[in-house]
Amino acid sequence: MTNAALKPRVLIVDDEPPLRELMCVTLGSEFECVEAGDGAEALRLMHEEPPALVFLDIMLPDRSGLDILQEMRDDDDLRGVPTVVVSAWQSPENMAEAMGAGADGFLPKPFQVEELESIAHDLVRRL
Repeated sequence: MTNAALKPRVLIVDDEPPLRELMCVTLGSEFECVEAGDGAEALRLMHEEPPALVFLDIMLPDRSGLDILQEMRDDDDLRGVPTVVVSAWQSPENMAEAMGAGADGFLPKPFQVEELESIAHDLVRRL
């Protein structure tokens, strides 16, 4: 059994490779990180092996992260996967829309790595 098999799997969905890399480096010691650059890839990876947690950007090249979140909440296999919306759009209306769509948290960009770690630990501990 590999070390990665013992770690909770976290899917990072963002179209910016440097941000995905930062998030994976930050979480990599305690989580197995998987990356997706668009919604189609994210859904494919989730169906292959549902993650313990998803960090989901709203602005993706092929569709809105909120649309992906809605698909997750409508899917019996993905409905319970904790999902944190990550976005530079941080008005109260955007946050309310994300939470109304079924997000378990909202992480505004830019964020401190400590915020990322704290949210990841809090949501995975609930499992």
